[in-house]
Amino acid sequence: MRVTVIGAGVVGVATAYYLSLDGHDVTVVDSNPGPGEGTSFANGGQLSYSFSDALGSPEFVRALPGLVFNRDEGAQVSLSPGLMLWGLRLLRHSSRKQSDRLSLETYRKALHSNELMQALRERTNIEFDYFDSGKMISISGADAIRRADNTIRLKNQYGCDNVILTGWEAAEIEPALKAFSELPDACIYSPGDQVGDARMFAASLSEWLTSNTSCQFIYGESVSRLSTASGRINAAEVPSGSIESDAVVVCAGTGSNALLRPLGLKLPIRGMRGYSVTLPAGEHAPVTSITALAQHFVFSRLGNRVRIAGFADFLNECDDRYIRQRTDDLIRVARAIAPAAADYEADEKHRWSGVRPMTPDSQPIISATAVNGLFINAGHGMLGWTLACASGETLATLVREGAES
Repeated sequence: MRVTVIGAGVVGVATAYYLSLDGHDVTVVDSNPGPGEGTSFANGGQLSYSFSDALGSPEFVRALPGLVFNRDEGAQVSLSPGLMLWGLRLLRHSSRKQSDRLSLETYRKALHSNELMQALRERTNIEFDYFDSGKMISISGADAIRRADNTIRLKNQYGCDNVILTGWEAAEIEPALKAFSELPDACIYSPGDQVGDARMFAASLSEWLTSNTSCQFIYGESVSRLSTASGRINAAEVPSGSIESDAVVVCAGTGSNALLRPLGLKLPIRGMRGYSVTLPAGEHAPVTSITALAQHFVFSRLGNRVRIAGFADFLNECDDRYIRQRTDDLIRVARAIAPAAADYEADEKHRWSGVRPMTPDSQPIISATAVNGLFINAGHGMLGWTLACASGETLATLVREGAES
């Protein structure tokens, strides 16, 4: 089949990979000048297979007043009717029972994604600063530790290998913690998690696909319309012409609704803006991936660089000045916690901001649609990098089943 994939981020390129393995003639279209230059460009870098918890939870509900009234520095909210309606749907998925069920559902996807990532690396031998770093999540307070213990017990029943360590035990594994301003009360340690540069992955995998399959990439072109005939998709329209297609897969993140709305389709996706700064590694840069849960940010070691990423802003729009302000906030908070983790005085501070496509139930939307031949692979929230391989494989299966039916 001729399959068009819209979006060349990690989800779109991974989808193209599995479609190409099935023998389809794949064309990937992206408005950016190259692959992985949108939300994938400078994300946190964590392949967070063990920590894939749903956003909605009783803890989230308790924190909600502080979030709504912007009392949490790590999260800024601009209320709108659309966001409030989306938030009400999120609250319906925030009971303990729902939160645990959805977290486990994502965790199963993440485990499979990890297996697929190892197979992809063996097949392609691509480079993207991949490293078996392990991951630590710092937690403070007896209530948080007790809740973490309950969550770990639940996940470990399904093959997870997380453990809770004291701050000193964690520092024996990751000595850079001893150079933090203070040791955390405890850490959730996930030895099987990894890091990797998502943009490098998208670029390297797209090169491999171009060299080894019939897959082709079109950059700098925005799909303006999806064309149908007799209830079936037949083309994706771009400024330079029409890309005839037997199937189209929309992997456009928060931009997916703009393409689908003319066809009477709407996804429950809201954008949550995050930020990152990439700096040279400091004298005591952690090798293990570190998540400072209370402060909403992460440290990831990518080769000789440290990426500091995080925050969660529900904003309609923001300009370059605001992005600089928020990345300055990120540097200040990170420096206070880990003063020797990165070269905070470096002349070049690679700043970035991207919008994560969030769904109310924290589940990606991977499905066929009412339009024959039209598929969706979007809404991965903060886990697009983690779930890219599993999502791409699942979508390729749906396309195969649609062709056979």
